[in-house]
Amino acid sequence: MDSQRVTVIFFAIAGLDILNALDKINKQEVIEWLYAQQLTHEIKEEGMKISSLFFILSPPNSNESTNMKALQNFPILLLFVLGEDRAGFRGASFFGFPYVSCDDGDYAEKIISNNKYDHSHIANTFTALCTLKILGDDLSRVDSDALIRSLKSLQLETGSFQAHQGGSENDARLLYCACGISALLNDWSGVDTDKLFGFLQELQNYESGFSFNTGAECHGGITFCCLASIYLMGKQDEMKFKDTLLHWCVMRQNNGFQGRLGKTPDSCYSFWIGGMLQLMGHLDFINVEELRDFLFSCQSPVGGFMKYPLFMMGSSPYPDLVHTFFSLCGLSFLGKDHLEPVDALFSMTARASNDIVTNRTELPSLVIKK
Repeated sequence: MDSQRVTVIFFAIAGLDILNALDKINKQEVIEWLYAQQLTHEIKEEGMKISSLFFILSPPNSNESTNMKALQNFPILLLFVLGEDRAGFRGASFFGFPYVSCDDGDYAEKIISNNKYDHSHIANTFTALCTLKILGDDLSRVDSDALIRSLKSLQLETGSFQAHQGGSENDARLLYCACGISALLNDWSGVDTDKLFGFLQELQNYESGFSFNTGAECHGGITFCCLASIYLMGKQDEMKFKDTLLHWCVMRQNNGFQGRLGKTPDSCYSFWIGGMLQLMGHLDFINVEELRDFLFSCQSPVGGFMKYPLFMMGSSPYPDLVHTFFSLCGLSFLGKDHLEPVDALFSMTARASNDIVTNRTELPSLVIKK
């Protein structure tokens, strides 16, 4: 999981925020680690290109730990510098210079690292920005200009996005990340929204939902990513078949929600499908008790939530961060269990997203009204 460690951290931090338990972690240490994964633009010094350089910036004052106290007197934040087309956040430091805590060496020295494979990833960039927002960071240390230029270079002629400059799959998951990044930074200059919307329209099929590829089967997670992207761009009034999409979402509930027609209900779809119902203003169409009972049947004896109920034949008894986070989101939509309200558009609590500029004309009800 090293290549996706930033995203794994998002699921943990965002879940703690829903539980109103961010006081259990050292927020500043997480913030500093995340910024250490930022790759920024290339710099030039007296006409000479410095292509891959760690340089040093002064971090903010903090009294949260011994490490942070040391930072007050010693500027150590390491920021990786690369070509502009690779700006953003990487998944972890495993490809580049390793993350170094304040007790591990001399930070006054500039360290050269010429690893051409050390580049940002669109999903890690989105989840890093989300996590920073959840932790209360103002994103002032994000190299927004370089990041947006890098994002622009990832959009393909079809309107879709690839994950990084090395080439990758290109589907609606990455579109959602691109739109989320643009909204979080309040800068849409890196996205051709008309071209992107045209690509999304090609993915909508006879079921009114969206699929990985043109003409393929509707998928709950992909449909959420497409719908959320449309709302982030402010193009929801241009969307076709909204009423039948709403019907498709409602019909995905058995007890829990399934992701596709005829599939077994899965705890993560309480977010993917429930989140779409929130966006469309119809959380009240959820059978509350059925979903709540299903989600608690997926709760592991060791804590956290599993994909399927424990009593299902062949079900793993081990929870994971992804299904735990999405299950907490689903329970939050129900307005019970003393959980923080979740804003599905950004996959974070409403208190974390409340100052993000959006194209929404009004905020939908975040929980089912009692």
